[in-house]
Amino acid sequence: MGFKKFTETGRGFKPQASIWSRGQISFNQGAVKRYKIDAFKHAVMFYDPDNKLIGIELTNDDSAEGLHNIGKRKSGVMISAKAFLDYNDVDLSKTRKFDLKKDNETGYLVIDLKQHE
Repeated sequence: MGFKKFTETGRGFKPQASIWSRGQISFNQGAVKRYKIDAFKHAVMFYDPDNKLIGIELTNDDSAEGLHNIGKRKSGVMISAKAFLDYNDVDLSKTRKFDLKKDNETGYLVIDLKQHE
């Protein structure tokens, strides 16, 4: 195997999501590239209260129930999720950054809220 030149300097590639105090969930470029988030129009949100996990199902199905639109801006990709976060009593007192993982069984992107307990 030969060497591959790395040209993506100045960017982070560890997939992360931020939950903003204003109720948005944003994704860094590492998450967008690894999970191809910008290829989707919507997200369906899930919450596991026992394990304090947020599950995000990405979809292009306009008829799926409980859709949140995925916003694409020059600065990145985000979901407006204030109602979801408030309903599940997610702390919005300050903006927090979380590692983002993909669950192989469900295919959901997962935010573990216990990272900041």
